[in-house]
Amino acid sequence: MKYMTIVRQALACLVVGAGLFGPVVRAADAIAQVGAQAGAAQQKPTGAPQPWLRGPSDLPSHPEPRIGRLPNGLTYVIFQSPAPRNTAALRLIIHAGSMQERDDQRGLAHFVEHMAFNGSKNIPEGELTKILARHGFQFGSDANAFTTYDNTAYVLDLPNTDAETVDTAFFILRETATNLTFAPDAIDRERGVILGEERVRATPASRIAEEVGALAYKGQLYAERRPIGLTDIIKNAPPKALIDYYRTWYRPELATLIIVGDIRTAEIEAKIAATFGDWRGEGPSPAPVDPGAYVPKGTVAYVFADPNFPEALTLRWSRPALDKPDTFEARRIGIAKDVAVSVLNDRFARRAREADSPFLAAALVYANNRLTVNSTSLNVTPKPGKSHEALTEAVRLYHQFKAFGVTEEELNRMKVARDTLNVNTLAADRSRQHATLMTNIVYAVLQGRVYMSARQVNDLWTQVRPGLTVEAVNTQIAFLTGGDGPFIVRSGPTREAFEPAAITAAYAAAEALPVEPFVAVAAKDWPYPDFGVAGAVVKTEVVKAYGMTQYTYANGLKVNIRQTRYQSSRVLVSVRMAGGRMLFSPHEKVSLVPVMLYNLPGGGLGKLSSSEISKSLSGRTYSVKYTLGDDEATLNGTTTTIDFPLQMQVLMAYYSDPGYRPENFDNLKLSVATSLRLMKSNPNAMLSLGALSYLNADDPRMVFPTAESFAAVTNDHVKGLIERTLRDVPIEITIVGDISHEAALEAVGRTFGTLPSLPKTYRIARDADRMKLPTDRTPRVFTHQGRADQAVSFLAFPTTDLYRDFHDSRGLDLLARIYAARLKDEVREKQGATYGVTVSHNPSEVYKGYGYIGVTTTVRPEMDEAFYRTALSIAADLRDKPVTQDELDRARLPVLEGLEQSERTNGYWYTTLPNLLADTRRQDFIRDRPAQYKAVTVADIQRLARLYLLDKTVLRLKVVPETAGKPDGEGKSTQP
Repeated sequence: MKYMTIVRQALACLVVGAGLFGPVVRAADAIAQVGAQAGAAQQKPTGAPQPWLRGPSDLPSHPEPRIGRLPNGLTYVIFQSPAPRNTAALRLIIHAGSMQERDDQRGLAHFVEHMAFNGSKNIPEGELTKILARHGFQFGSDANAFTTYDNTAYVLDLPNTDAETVDTAFFILRETATNLTFAPDAIDRERGVILGEERVRATPASRIAEEVGALAYKGQLYAERRPIGLTDIIKNAPPKALIDYYRTWYRPELATLIIVGDIRTAEIEAKIAATFGDWRGEGPSPAPVDPGAYVPKGTVAYVFADPNFPEALTLRWSRPALDKPDTFEARRIGIAKDVAVSVLNDRFARRAREADSPFLAAALVYANNRLTVNSTSLNVTPKPGKSHEALTEAVRLYHQFKAFGVTEEELNRMKVARDTLNVNTLAADRSRQHATLMTNIVYAVLQGRVYMSARQVNDLWTQVRPGLTVEAVNTQIAFLTGGDGPFIVRSGPTREAFEPAAITAAYAAAEALPVEPFVAVAAKDWPYPDFGVAGAVVKTEVVKAYGMTQYTYANGLKVNIRQTRYQSSRVLVSVRMAGGRMLFSPHEKVSLVPVMLYNLPGGGLGKLSSSEISKSLSGRTYSVKYTLGDDEATLNGTTTTIDFPLQMQVLMAYYSDPGYRPENFDNLKLSVATSLRLMKSNPNAMLSLGALSYLNADDPRMVFPTAESFAAVTNDHVKGLIERTLRDVPIEITIVGDISHEAALEAVGRTFGTLPSLPKTYRIARDADRMKLPTDRTPRVFTHQGRADQAVSFLAFPTTDLYRDFHDSRGLDLLARIYAARLKDEVREKQGATYGVTVSHNPSEVYKGYGYIGVTTTVRPEMDEAFYRTALSIAADLRDKPVTQDELDRARLPVLEGLEQSERTNGYWYTTLPNLLADTRRQDFIRDRPAQYKAVTVADIQRLARLYLLDKTVLRLKVVPETAGKPDGEGKSTQP
């Protein structure tokens, strides 16, 4: 059980100050399945390949993709790529989104995207998900879709490239493009799903984005066309309205089909012609939409007040959007802008780490949105109560940058960083993955840019680099710091603390402050190149079953190495210190959450601060992250083949001499305090916090401290807890990637191999190896302060740990998938009561007997009881009647496809190999995983449902609006 993940996910979704301008609303609905194949008359494509440009270019286009256009106007891109083998990625992009809606259609672009999964001419409603599952697609990840302001994209990631799967995928996309049926009853059911999505996304952050967007883009269409649309239109739009939008904009000349993967170009090109060649739009092609011109506003301030919203400031300078061809000169200018922005953000980051900084973070963002404006934004996260001071300091640094530009030292450092980036990109390109290629191609398509290879990009940089002088960069600073504005937005719990007039006055005063030239501090030498006499290997064990070798050093250090070619020049390394939470007794009544959130790298090293480290190691590739797990603490890093020796020095330095600078922890406490306040407005975040302790029977180690108690935690206290996880425990290092055993052992021997003798075991603290679910079945109720129509329901059916019975563990995985499919079909598709349902099997690898099947959904508060009854009814049906063989196969095939693909990644082996040879249970469990899943029968599914999906054992947790009060007969309403 990775409890830390729950905490990090809860906090990660609450990045303060983000998204004030121009949010893109994703509509992440999974495409489901398809039935029979459909053919079309063979037709050869004609017409010259078309670059994705709105004008001429002198850039060389990548020679590899086949770019063509059918006579009907459909543009297609075919890119043959061998990794991962036997797989491919497909995207159908309709170049129309919410910006193409009329006033009476607001929300229908997104609505049409939803309806793509609710029946078409040749696919009955409800069949799409089933057929895709029969071809091995993972629901939600391999099949998806999203709607933005000017595009709607349909996503299919093919688990294999056999003819049947490819034909099925093409057939689905053709059905999506031309044959959706828009049955009235299906539309009515989907209204509830979309309204559920609107509820999920209705947060203070979305409200501020909407309010600020209406002001910033006043007079422009963008301000009025959020992809989610208007609830009244979603509730009442007749079928004809959706059909009108669909027929108007779903046309071949407004579509691009992209396929990247282990395919044969000629065969795919023929399939495209056969499948899409007879696609014709109805009537004349619609005229392009006029987005409207930006209206200058001068210096103006706006305040968004919400009791739970943290302090944040955004200053924005705007210019008319640039819409120019993608040329060498445009890219040269773009590189100079990137360097300028990077220099200032480096200054901001260094200032934020200083103890007397009034802000937690600040960053400059340059963007060119052809739908709105070309802009420069300064985003600032003040420390609590320091908004005025943060604004003054950020503006001072900004105007210093504007007045004096970059220094030669900073420019050279950024050039070296770009050199390293290009070297790494070139190396990675030798083992390029479908996902990376598809991302880059889609970006080129949507932005009207030339797609260039890593080699071409590097060649471009080689030409630009000599002319990238201080003067050239400063010229772009003049552009970046010009424009209308600033338009200043402040968010916070109250309006009065810093109201608009005071903000504009503070800005004017800060702008008038005298500024001195920036003085760059010379980089210090890296002080950790040598740790003593290198250790020697005394034992070697080759394990062919896992393609690895384990080496043991004289000091007892164990090192697992698996050399791979999955990603050229990429190496992953983890240093595993055994023990983790097992070193802490629950009887100590100490929360480990501060340790789980602690940013160890942020505290620097004994001899260098984190700012000094980044400058000393500029241009090098390394990383470091500390994590605390159930029975381990780890230091993790990602590096390149060349920089692997440095990576080991960095990890050893953080192990042997972490800095623990108090300002680092002080900033964390301030961030947590503001995040906890914002979490109160987010039901899902409150669920994460509540479940963290609830699912562990309020074990003190896993209880999230209150804001007050977190503020009372000291840096020395956390330091003591972390040090306990690092010292006097066995250490095992795992290295996976493109590196020879000899090179890896050399670097390890000179770092961790120099340590004195390590213990072979560690002592488990009293009762630290015990974890349990709550025994009290009374529903636990938490409250939130968000919208009154938002609630989250959570159920947990207790099961057991991962290793108690291997066969049953695989069966429970499949049972959870079957349960999820049935719940989704009933609650979302038939009832239209929610946007989504998640069911997961969560067995512990460490705590004996601990595990559960968790069920989560977002509903209206008054629908919670109905969802609960539905969930129990479906559980009862799984107990009472056997599932069909087809249902079991549909749950199992995506798992089998995923297993095959996972073993061809560094990530799988990186997480699998640590402690593997010392744990025979895990070895047995991962041995021949496909056979274990294939052995699960229909009878097993019913037996497991009867054993675990029981009404009398189910645990229930809910998050309801604070204003709703406590339902009668239920447990105490509380806050985590």
